[in-house]
Amino acid sequence: MTSEPAVPAESGTVPDMAALAKVVARQRAELDRLQDQAAASAVLERAKGALMALTGCAAEAAYEELLARSKAANHTLMEECWITLGALRSRPDHAGAEPATER
Repeated sequence: MTSEPAVPAESGTVPDMAALAKVVARQRAELDRLQDQAAASAVLERAKGALMALTGCAAEAAYEELLARSKAANHTLMEECWITLGALRSRPDHAGAEPATER
């Protein structure tokens, strides 16, 4: 995030509303970008965790496997993560399992 200089407010003058609106718009865009990045990171970490649990591999190996799968199938890394996570829902050993309940 870039630091913007404060809008100079000379004593007794009203700050330029257009300049303030631009600062707010940039901040909102940065917030949206960071939220998207956090969501993508969470999906990647879940997919890595799923591969680690299924195969017993390390985190770096799980990442490399997801990357290799995405390249082989001509998918983006995020698409491959969602495919991997979606495959967990259709695994036969989870069929008929009781959903977890909160205590």
